Amino acid sequence: MARAASWLVAALAVLVAGAAPPPSRAVAEGERLAYTLGCISCHDRDMTGHLVEEDRERLYVWSTNLSRLLPRWRDADIARALRAGKRPDGSDIWVMPVHSFRLINATEMRALVAFLRSVPPSGDVHPPAVFGPRALAAIASGRAKSPAGFLAADIARAPPAVGPRHVEGRRLALMICGDCHGADLKGYEGKGAPPDLVVTSAYGPADLARLLRTGRRPDGSESGMAEYSRDRLFRLEDREIAAIHAYLRAKAATAG
Repeated sequence: MARAASWLVAALAVLVAGAAPPPSRAVAEGERLAYTLGCISCHDRDMTGHLVEEDRERLYVWSTNLSRLLPRWRDADIARALRAGKRPDGSDIWVMPVHSFRLINATEMRALVAFLRSVPPSGDVHPPAVFGPRALAAIASGRAKSPAGFLAADIARAPPAVGPRHVEGRRLALMICGDCHGADLKGYEGKGAPPDLVVTSAYGPADLARLLRTGRRPDGSESGMAEYSRDRLFRLEDREIAAIHAYLRAKAATAG
């Protein structure tokens, strides 16, 4: 009996030692943020990246395999890349929604970095972006700039604050929605383009939560953001949606 008990204890010890430790709270929160901010949409859950655009006239670009790259970067390098669109050597990162990511606060950044560092290196290192003749012409004429080059203008375009109660809602709206709806949250012209977010001021809290998490309008029809909702925004928390909703309502009321 004693020998059997000893064997059981030893077996349990081996199982416990071999089991992966549960993720820390910071890593779990960092993973959630990686969904809501779109990191996983661009770089995949394992951070290995994929082919983003294949247009030889404009741009041929892969999203970076961050699982291979980031172990060589300091935490401050990661923060600078997200908030300023710059690599450690000062060169520009051309495909990065800096106008949104600049608003990541210190607590969120620590969580994101913790998650990114928890992902084991895997996959291939992808080739650098190739700019086609149309893209090169746009850069030469000044019509196209890197995200870092547009940053000052994007900050100037940001909608004004609407009072101290809505500071966090404004930050969240710009950080989470600004990637698609622009630095001013006014959307873009054209059929199927993301609209001015003023339209959501008519939504009730439950309707906005449903739209963000499922991509469905109050009447049940599917909006153009359904794919983004399923890939990213389903991880939004109630407090975040409530803050965004209150800000958009206040912003619409201020604008008349």
